[in-house]
Amino acid sequence: MFLKLRPKSVLRTSLFLLFAAAFNITSIMAQGETCKPFAFNLVPSFQAGKNTFSYTSNDFNGDNLPDVAVVNAEIRTVSVLYGDGAGGFSAPHPFATELNPSRITSGDLNSDGKHDLIVGSFYENKLAILLNNGTGGFGAPNIFVPPSQFPNQGEFMDLKTADFNGDGKLDLVAAQYAQNKQLKFFLGNGQGALTLATSLTLTGDDATVAVGNLNGDNLPDIAVAGGSSFTARYVSFVYGRQDAQFALTFGFNLTDRAVGIKIADLDNDSDNDLAVAFEDVTTPTTHSLQAWLNNGGSFSGASRLDVLYFLPPSDVTTGDFNNDGKQDLAAPVSSPYFSGVMMLVTFGNGNGTYQEPRYYAMPA
Repeated sequence: MFLKLRPKSVLRTSLFLLFAAAFNITSIMAQGETCKPFAFNLVPSFQAGKNTFSYTSNDFNGDNLPDVAVVNAEIRTVSVLYGDGAGGFSAPHPFATELNPSRITSGDLNSDGKHDLIVGSFYENKLAILLNNGTGGFGAPNIFVPPSQFPNQGEFMDLKTADFNGDGKLDLVAAQYAQNKQLKFFLGNGQGALTLATSLTLTGDDATVAVGNLNGDNLPDIAVAGGSSFTARYVSFVYGRQDAQFALTFGFNLTDRAVGIKIADLDNDSDNDLAVAFEDVTTPTTHSLQAWLNNGGSFSGASRLDVLYFLPPSDVTTGDFNNDGKQDLAAPVSSPYFSGVMMLVTFGNGNGTYQEPRYYAMPA
């Protein structure tokens, strides 16, 4: 049988690199043989490291090919796997973080045109900044200890980079703490350093963050899907501002628990919309994906796409996987308690609705 119980430590070694490969090397999906539900195709898997449950993708070695970096939670390192342009990756190259990493993102923090790594810890209130040496390697980590009301807790749950105040220098947003959750904005100085600018309080235990322009002002905004199984679930927004006076704006309520959110133009009207992956925590269980369409600043939910299996999606991404000019959706369908993962791919109709999903099996 494809699904069977496994310890989490075994699963996390390679499962999420499969997630990274499928999400960032879109040719794997576009060129793969199509399949109907309940028929599966296998794709290659690549050894990443140990407990690799967070990843980022960028061109780290300057060859114009996407690479992948993952955290190794128990051995205080990150691993970088260099892409070969054909959907394959090199063996992992480890770099020390000097902290126990839980989340990772990337971007050019020191304005040299090369993508650096930013790593957050779960157990310590620390961020590690690893600057790119120009050939795909990374120097010793610069450890940043942000101001915090919980100095002995890290619990970085999500990290994203963008220039939120439009000054030409890359900034960082972090969702922090499992309880008393905060959305923290760190402004970059263009030389590899960060300064905490704003802390915003979120409701509930969950928060997943997406970055993109939602109001047409050419500054990146944030959509955060939050709440928990036991509190109200919602989507809120933080709009980019040149004065960096960031504030939460309530958007709309959700019925199910959001486990992933992305910003993209899903209905070809030049306004960015939201794609949301949901885990249904009720019984009977029906997990789903759904587009929320931007109507000049307000959002309306399009028809839901139900996941055919009892396993929930763990994230969602967008892209034109079949090159028809319409945004499609992909989502890993998995559980930390089982040894397999499937990739759901559904082609968009260009109006916020989607075709029958295809499922691709990816063994751990």
